[in-house]
Amino acid sequence: MSIIEDLRIAVDNYETDNCKTEIVNFEITGGGGTVLNETETFMFRVRVTNQSHLDMKNVTVRVSGTSFADVAFLLIGPFGRSAVSRPFNLDAHQVHTTLFFRGKCKRVTNGTKDIVTARINSWDASFDHILRDHTGAGAAEGKLNKEIHPN
Repeated sequence: MSIIEDLRIAVDNYETDNCKTEIVNFEITGGGGTVLNETETFMFRVRVTNQSHLDMKNVTVRVSGTSFADVAFLLIGPFGRSAVSRPFNLDAHQVHTTLFFRGKCKRVTNGTKDIVTARINSWDASFDHILRDHTGAGAAEGKLNKEIHPN
């Protein structure tokens, strides 16, 4: 395989292999309880950690509801099967937390269930971190060697 093909594969898998995507700051709207009831709404954010060397530009996060909940972004969108965040930049080795997503419980069940999933939806790769931030002074290599005599 060529280095170009290896690079393409690495970029294709970057958001899964080199980023951590977590749902954080969950809270039930207007309640304060810890168990969701049917038709109850909730809010949460998504935190994405870029754990490697590519800068990520124009990143969007998609959250998807399951059979137990629908989702929306902020207060502006209607509830549906999925919602997408506004774009943001996520440089190498940095963390970004989205604005709030909303959810609405639509089905009652007993026990703990996955009600929402999150993933990086789209992004543009940038090599700025590798090509700029990793450049610097090299080792001293050029030497001037001359014979020296006392006066």
